[in-house]
Amino acid sequence: MKIINIGPVFPIRGGIAKFNETLSLKLKEMGHDVVNYSYRYQYPDFLFPGKTQYVKDGNAPDLDIKAELHSINFLSWAKTIRRIIKEEAELIVIHYWMPFFAMQLIYLLRKLRRKPVKVILLAHNLIPHEKQPGTRFLTRNLLKNIDGMISLSASVRKDALSFRKDLSTLVIPHPVYDIYGDAISRTEAKLRLNLEDNISYILFFGLIRKYKGLDILLKAMPLLKNANIKLLVAGEFYDSKEEYLNLAEDLGIRDRVVFYGKFIPDDEVKLFFSASDLVVQPYRSATQSGVTQIAYHFGIPMVVTRVGGLPEIVEDGKTGFLSDVNENSLAEAIDSFFNLDNKSLFEENVLEKAKTFSWQAFSEKLLEFEKEL
Repeated sequence: MKIINIGPVFPIRGGIAKFNETLSLKLKEMGHDVVNYSYRYQYPDFLFPGKTQYVKDGNAPDLDIKAELHSINFLSWAKTIRRIIKEEAELIVIHYWMPFFAMQLIYLLRKLRRKPVKVILLAHNLIPHEKQPGTRFLTRNLLKNIDGMISLSASVRKDALSFRKDLSTLVIPHPVYDIYGDAISRTEAKLRLNLEDNISYILFFGLIRKYKGLDILLKAMPLLKNANIKLLVAGEFYDSKEEYLNLAEDLGIRDRVVFYGKFIPDDEVKLFFSASDLVVQPYRSATQSGVTQIAYHFGIPMVVTRVGGLPEIVEDGKTGFLSDVNENSLAEAIDSFFNLDNKSLFEENVLEKAKTFSWQAFSEKLLEFEKEL
């Protein structure tokens, strides 16, 4: 069938873009005609504190990409929807993750309701991690205008049904990100990152924002019983970098934290995961996370907090450990991993579990869901 994916793709960077690209490539591989309507203008600067919204290097994926969407120029919305309608697609999949895009999408959806095309909202998130005005009003109106919704966690599905009880929904776990290459030896990865070979490293990976709880992890570091552990912080700061540096100094752990305060390009991702013994996600709130699915690909056990969809993905005592949202519980969970007699068994469990999170299975379930609508 002809499928339109609406959402960011290359050269826009970030987890949503990477998800959209990978899904589109899989659907194309399965024989479908896939067209991607992406953004020529995504975020205004006040919503994007990072250095750039775009990938600096890398090759464009083999996709039909039309960078037509403009998030705030409402005069362009009519032109964009006319072009989408002319495509005469049988299925439109809209990637959604924050209310800022809701007004544009509501406009597009109301126009599409007049056409014989099924519309599925692929909801990476519905309720923003940080409070935003008008969220409930916009979300309710967005959900009124779709045929069905796929979420990546049960927590997002629950949010959706609180707005529209009759909505057809399906939960499909986030597939494993297998696009960053194969793991390399821990020794080689540490060498390439200039890390000490005789030290165990735990990894905090991704954009650094308040809700992700890096401060909680820093406060947990002095509580660890094993002093031979250091923390890798790999990601761009969306909060004040000095706040975290000062906290590490105040806690007396500055020499136990390695800060890579930048966006990690695709070809370097494997270095950080391969160098690490454990991935830690001390989030205050979450829906799901692409970071867990990168960890699954590289066979790295995880410690995650009991928020959102994270406990749905990490099996406590098998592929990782669950923690409450505080430094004492987090330190206890990290210690539990490093006290294991056989850490390699956890790594084997992670790799075995990863087999259940395939893009093929995700795509097949999406298409089966479309037939049921």
